[in-house]
Amino acid sequence: MTQDTSLRSWTLLASPQVKAAEIQCPPIFLPALAGVLASVKPTDVRGAAFLIVRVQSFNRNDFHRIAEPALRSYVGPRICLAINRSTLKVVASAGFAGTDFGLMLDDVDAETPLSDVACDAIEAVRFGSGFVAEASRSLRLGFALDAMLGFARDVGLCTLGTATDFAQVLDAPPARFDYVPSPTSNTPMRTLRQSTRANMRTQPAA
Repeated sequence: MTQDTSLRSWTLLASPQVKAAEIQCPPIFLPALAGVLASVKPTDVRGAAFLIVRVQSFNRNDFHRIAEPALRSYVGPRICLAINRSTLKVVASAGFAGTDFGLMLDDVDAETPLSDVACDAIEAVRFGSGFVAEASRSLRLGFALDAMLGFARDVGLCTLGTATDFAQVLDAPPARFDYVPSPTSNTPMRTLRQSTRANMRTQPAA
């Protein structure tokens, strides 16, 4: 399978000179991870504090067998693997941690339990763009998002989310994420060629 991809840049609001990068492509299966990381040139991520890669659900055996060697061999900014809630249930009891990578809970919304946000396995959370957009139009959701952001910071997590105008909601608190997409955030990358067969080799965890 041939897939066009790009790098998205994120900016730390507290220090705009600090950036992070994200590989813009659908969540990948673990067998494709090494190839995706190899497609990133050092000049593409120069100065980035970390690199976000979205991954499909996985089980612990495949992670240790496939992903860890790819992460150890990668030379570049710290990798942040973006995972969903089903994968979080797998990693929470498996002790996934290391100096080579971190884990981010992706697509956090109003339905996400705070117990998931408080999980020791993750070091960052990203709020879903749909949830942020709805929160900008709803007073109750606006306060819910503000409370979740405060809780995430209280437990020491980095927060990411889209910059949205909350001024249209009377008295709604502004969403203050740590990182937001940079104004000019997409940089073309070389085309990735991923094997469909390889992608199907790793099935989501039961």
